[in-house]
Amino acid sequence: MDQSTEALITARQRPVGRAILTQKWDNLFFVHWKYDAAEIQKRLPAGLFVDTFNGEAFLSIIGFQMSNIRLFGLPAVPFLSNLNELNVRTYVRTADGKPGIYFFSLDCDHWLAVKIAQLAFGLNYKYAQLKFLPNSHELSCQRSSAANKADYSWEPQGSPGTAAPGTIEFFLLERYIFFTERKKQLWAGQVYHPPYSFSSASVTEWSEAPFQWNQLLPTHVAPDLVHACRGVAIEAFPLTLVHA
Repeated sequence: MDQSTEALITARQRPVGRAILTQKWDNLFFVHWKYDAAEIQKRLPAGLFVDTFNGEAFLSIIGFQMSNIRLFGLPAVPFLSNLNELNVRTYVRTADGKPGIYFFSLDCDHWLAVKIAQLAFGLNYKYAQLKFLPNSHELSCQRSSAANKADYSWEPQGSPGTAAPGTIEFFLLERYIFFTERKKQLWAGQVYHPPYSFSSASVTEWSEAPFQWNQLLPTHVAPDLVHACRGVAIEAFPLTLVHA
């Protein structure tokens, strides 16, 4: 087993200590494109490096529903516990080989949740109108500051299962650490959940508009890989400083 796969396996272990937040992620879809590694690297904070699989870098768009959001030990707040999200992410590692993801943006349809996430985690959350139809596997996202809309339609294919170490699915899906920059310092956040039980999916409608919202050039080609997952329950842990 190569060092990159070993690092991914190590990173998915549950951190020591108490989670600060729990929630469910439901009806996820993952749309992945191969992308120029040098172009991604230009956009990363200092201390992060593009992670690749067989020499290929990726950008991904992920949509899902969040439910039952609650701070540890507290009940869910009814008006703040069920949200929709669409994010743009890439795959990175630190100089010492710690693997994770970096979010270019995260669109969410609740303005207060956006503000809380910006302050608590330093993530690039944006307010947007999202319409999620899980039964028909459709999502539409309209950011208030953008003229173009992002529409997705997908269909899971085959029986779900977990990703085997060393596969492209393991590389893309088994990511439990995210990195964020706050006041020119690099921080890491970690989540814990069971491995995704996912299936491949076909996609009949997709959009690269979220790339454009982040000043990333669209590829103008169909996604290279698409995955779908019914959902997982997650725990989120406090940020830790990577380096000043």
